[in-house]
Parts: sequence; C-alpha cells; structure tokens
Amino acid sequence: GMPLRAAEGEPIGTLCALDTKPRVLSDEQRAFLEVLAQKLMLQLELRRADRLRDFTVRTIEGALREELGEVRRFATSLLPARGAASTLLHAQRAEDLVAELASLCAPWLPLSRHPVDLAELLRHLAAALGAGVGVEASGDCVAKVDADHVSQAVSRLCEEALQRGCLTVAVHGEEDAVRIDLGGVVPPLSDSAAWLTSEEGGTARALGRRLAERVVLAHGGRIEAHGSTARLWLPR
Repeated sequence: GMPLRAAEGEPIGTLCALDTKPRVLSDEQRAFLEVLAQKLMLQLELRRADRLRDFTVRTIEGALREELGEVRRFATSLLPARGAASTLLHAQRAEDLVAELASLCAPWLPLSRHPVDLAELLRHLAAALGAGVGVEASGDCVAKVDADHVSQAVSRLCEEALQRGCLTVAVHGEEDAVRIDLGGVVPPLSDSAAWLTSEEGGTARALGRRLAERVVLAHGGRIEAHGSTARLWLPR
C-alpha cells in the first residue's frame, strides 16, 4: 500500500494493491505504486478545487443578484425621480455581467442547437441595438447554433464597436461554416490572442470578449482578429 496525502500533508487514506497470497513488491513496483498514488491525489485535489470554485461562483452570483434586486426595488420606488431610470439600467447591466461571469466560470456551456439563419439573426440584433447598421450577407447563412448564446456574444462585440463610434456587419456562407465579420471591433493590437486577452476598454469589454470566445469555441468554431475586424466561424 501507499499513503494518500492531501496538499497540506495530511494522510487521508491508502492506495492498496491486493492479491490472493502475500507478495513482496520490487523497487520498480513500489515506485510505480507511489507514482500512481500521486496521480490519484492530483485528480482528487483537482476535483476538490472544481467543487470549491463552483460553490464560490454560485455563492457570489447569488449574493450579487440579491443586492442588485434591492437596488432595483429601491430605484423603482423612486420613479420618476431624477436618476432612478439610470440606476435601473445600471442594475440591469450589472445583472447581465453577473450572468456572463457565471457562464465563463461554468465547467461547460450548455447549448441548445437549432438551424438558424445567422444573417437574419444579425439583422434583428442590429435593429435591437438601434445602431442603424446594415447587414451584408452572401451565400447560405444557416448554421445549427444556440441562438441565445450567439446573440449574446455578438451583441457584446457590437456594443464595443459602437462605443468607439463605428460598426460594420457582414455574414458569409462558406462550405463548412458561416463566417461573421464585425468591423470596428478590434483596437490596434498585434494579433488575435492579444485582442482576446486584452483589458483594453475596461473590465466589461474584456469580459465580453472572453464570453464571445467561449461561445464560439463551445460550438466548435473559432474567433480571430483581422485588422479592426473580429471574425467568427460557426460550423454548420
């Protein structure tokens, strides 16, 4: 047998090799059992860390939602007082950010995929943003995606471009994927990795970029920066 020790050094059990009769382990077998015990403890520690992370995220998310609910109720009681409407908008934005943070921290992103015309989805999204931006489309733009997650991710990138004062939207149907081009999204940075990990524009924008990356990767696609354009490929 080989003792199992937690990261703090405390023994929590033993990894045992059993047989039908007594044996003596060779040095190689003993070394192998020791390595096996270390690998087992690593897996247990990772599982414990995952549970702790999930619990922490759920706890913080719940506490923030409760506090934002109080802010919302207080602001509603003040309507139509000056500043109450603005407070409600900020509370809603904060709730959206809490939801995005929870999505990023979740072990996986649950998707409900259905055939969606991405050109039509982006037209509705542009209208909802009130940007007055036309959507250029070419080819077959239908892909099997989670429309809610894709809308959330794309809208966050579009908002970033609109805050800079410019946005262009194009959708192109390719053989195995649909490509979405969002012009004016990427600031002058060196490459895709630099843009996705940049804190440029503040925490909210950085969170939006990471959310967009997570959504695209969860669909099996990819996201890149080309000049000032963000390109998203979503498989059919």
